Amino acid sequence: MNTKKSTSSIGKIDSVVSMNTFHQDTGGKWLNFFQAINPLGIIAESYAKKLAYKLEIKRLEGEELRIKKQAEIAHNAINTSFRLQMAHLANRRMEMMAFYETLNQELSRIHAERQTILQMAQHAQVLAMKPETSLEDKTIHNEMALALLRELPNLSRQAGRQLEQAKQSLPQVNLQKLID
Repeated sequence: MNTKKSTSSIGKIDSVVSMNTFHQDTGGKWLNFFQAINPLGIIAESYAKKLAYKLEIKRLEGEELRIKKQAEIAHNAINTSFRLQMAHLANRRMEMMAFYETLNQELSRIHAERQTILQMAQHAQVLAMKPETSLEDKTIHNEMALALLRELPNLSRQAGRQLEQAKQSLPQVNLQKLID
């Protein structure tokens, strides 16, 4: 220990030795002892740890809130995209149903016209074959049946043109998607 001996009065401190020097001179035994009996050091260390834990808890709460907000934003984006796609599909389906109904009505009308002409030709043929029908009426009914039957190809071509026009007005449908 490096202390100066003084010849002056007893109890007077002639010099102050640093803590590190004292710690080294005593073999490191006294510093732990002084820390152990110093309640403020333990309290300060406990308080510092408490603050560190509290800060870490606040940081984790902030991170949790950030993740929740990020998930909420992602959920809202997905939900919005889903709703837009569903609305688009519903609109597209309604359009397709309207086109289908229009085309179906046109086909039904063409079919009904052909059926009516065939029934008229058949009725004229039946009238021409009746024994009580006069020869002049038989000829007229027979010519009428033949004229109606000759008109069927013209009606078919006309119906084909009408269907082609209807087809051109319809939106394109990817048939490959339907097959796959």
